[in-house]
Formats: sequence, C-alpha cells, structure tokens
Amino acid sequence: MQETRRTFLASTLTSAAALALSSGLTPNDAFAYHNRGLAYRDMRDYDRAIRDFDAALKVNGTLTAVLNDRGLGYIAKGETDRAIEDFDQAIAVNPKDPLAYNNRGLAYRNKGQIDTAIGNYDQAIQINADFALAYYNRGNAYYDKRDHDRAIADYSQALKINPNHSVAYYNRGNVYYGKRDLTRALADFDQAIKIDPKSAVAYYDRGLTHYDRRDYERALADFDQAIKIDPKDAFAYYNRGIALYGLQDFDRAIADFDRAIKLDGKIALAHHNRGNAYARRREHDRAIADLDQAIKLNGNSALAYTDRGLAHGAKGPGQAVTHLVVARCVRIQRGKARAFGQKVAPHDAVGQRGVSPLQKRNRGRNRGQIALLLRDKGLHGRRVLADRQALDALGHGAQAIGREQLQHQGQC
Repeated sequence: MQETRRTFLASTLTSAAALALSSGLTPNDAFAYHNRGLAYRDMRDYDRAIRDFDAALKVNGTLTAVLNDRGLGYIAKGETDRAIEDFDQAIAVNPKDPLAYNNRGLAYRNKGQIDTAIGNYDQAIQINADFALAYYNRGNAYYDKRDHDRAIADYSQALKINPNHSVAYYNRGNVYYGKRDLTRALADFDQAIKIDPKSAVAYYDRGLTHYDRRDYERALADFDQAIKIDPKDAFAYYNRGIALYGLQDFDRAIADFDRAIKLDGKIALAHHNRGNAYARRREHDRAIADLDQAIKLNGNSALAYTDRGLAHGAKGPGQAVTHLVVARCVRIQRGKARAFGQKVAPHDAVGQRGVSPLQKRNRGRNRGQIALLLRDKGLHGRRVLADRQALDALGHGAQAIGREQLQHQGQC
C-alpha cells in the first residue's frame, strides 16, 4: 500500500510538473523543476531528480529547499562530499535553516564523522527546539558512539514532539533490547507496530524479544508476520526455525532452516543449527554434514567443532575425540589472541540450556526528506541458536570420553 501510494504520488507530481513545463509557464519555472525532481526522487530515479534540481538552481541558485533536496539526492547516490557542498551552500544562504544542519549531519554520519554529525544536529536543535527529526538523528549518532542513555533520551524527545514516529519507537526498542530491558523494548515494538503495521523489522525484533522471554508461541506468530510482509528475509525464516526448535517441533524447524539456507547459503548458523535439529532426530550423518558446512563457513566456531564431535560420538565414542581436541584448540588459540590484543571474532553466544536466535542488523529508515537506510552498526549482535541439550541422549558418553582424552593432549 505504501509503495502504491508513493508511485501514485510520484506519477501525479510528475504529470503536474510536466504539464507546467509544456503549457506556457516556460522552462524558467524553478518550482516546476523542483517538484518534478521530487517526483523522480520518490521513484528513486536520482539521476533525473538531480538534473531537475540543477535546472531549478540554474534559474535561482539561492533556493535552500532545492539545495537541501539535491544534497539528499547525492546522499542516496553515495556522493556524500557533493551533498555536503549543497548543505554548506544552503547554510551560507540561510544560516538559520535547521533542515540544512540536520541534513549535513546525515552526510557527516555517512562518512563516519560522528562527532561532526552531532555538532550539526545540535545546531539544528538550537535553531528549532521542536525539530523532532534532529533529535531522532542525533539519537542514532549517539548510538554509534555507544552512548545508549543519550540515544534513548533523544528518541524520547523526538517522540514527545512527534508521537507517531514509528521508527523512533523501533530504534528506542532496539536500544532497550541491547540493555536487556525487555519489558520496555517490547512496549516500544508494540507501539511501532501499532503505528506502522507493515513494518517487517518491528515484528521481527518483537519476535526476538518474545523469544528471549521464552514466549515461543508469540515469537512464532511475530516471525510469521515478518515473513508474510517480507518473504525473502532469510533471517526471519532462520529465527522462526529457532522458535519452532524451542517448541520441540524439529521437522518444521528444519524446513525453515532449509528456506533460510536457500535464500542465503552463507549463514553458517543455519547449517549449524539444522545439524543440531537433525541430531535431535538422531539423523547423525545429516547432522555431521551440516556441521561440516558450518565449519567451512566459519572455522572459528569452537562450538561447531564441539557439536560435530558429539555427533560423531553418537555414532561411536572413539570418533568424537579428534573433533573435541580441535574445539579445545580453537578456544585456546582465541584466548591467546585476546591476551595479545588481537582482534577476535565473537564466540557463538550459547548457553548450556535453550537456544538463542540470530539477530539482524537492520534498522529503520530515515523519515526525513528521503527514505535513506540508516547506517547504524548493529543495535544487536547476531546471536546463534545452539541447543546444548541437542545430543543429551547420546552425547554424554562422547563428552566424557572427550574430556578424559583432552586431559592427556599436549599444547595446540
């Protein structure tokens, strides 16, 4: 519906602007060029949009609205420096234009210059203390700096000014989730969905929150809805598989892992946990094949080596030892790397009981002059499902043998 509305609006504006340009208003009508440029931008045809903005500015180079819109077009094309030049020019024309400071903040944030971005948002807010979008964008920048309390404060202020800002609720919910305040996170995701019931990511993250509260049925319902809205999201299928796993429905969990792998075969955790699900069904050869692939995709996962060792052990205790030794060596080498300050990829976050869903680093969208994906670097890390009870029935013997043998191994 939203896409249809945008296309209709773009078509309407384009027709109106084209009529204006061809009906005697002359091509010197900057307003017509500007509106047609906006229409092209709404259709994500940024090259044509920028050409029309150029034409408008050729008529009148001091139109700050057009400078702002062309700058946002350049951001959409990834030409951040040219965008900054436009925002600089808009500010030179009108030093009291809060939108130009806000947009320049977006550009600097895209360049990774977070403090400079925050300075621009500060300027925008100083000019207009009720500028909700500037508070929202400054909240995103504070999140980049891991200053979560300030991020929450800015999202809250944005929502005080504009209580219908669904993405501010969504992002604040993500920050609460990262702080493990699941009650507040859930309330914010609820509100985001109430305002925008077509937000797949809000259903997705609410599903993760329900899962962490061990409410697997509600998690399953939310992942169902996320998939209904975005059926090509591999991670949504993965996490629905997690919820089904939590409900001990291993057949349907495997089917969802299958779909996730079909959409994105490089998700090591999908192979890993499909292997665990096969192990729960005592299909140990299939489990080993999936764990082989998980290790091929991520050779730093000590847990994958451990689980593969347990799967081999379920077939015969002697087969487990080599894989458990490798798992031990991976852990030792990672520990040494940390001791010497080397950068180490994070371990799979696995508890001894239960499973944990994999999270997507997927944010809301900037609801400013243009729908631009935010550059938030993962309000959540990606978390792994791995059921340490997956091989309880057959794995204890292998684990015991593995520990006994490992005590007699030399250094890795």
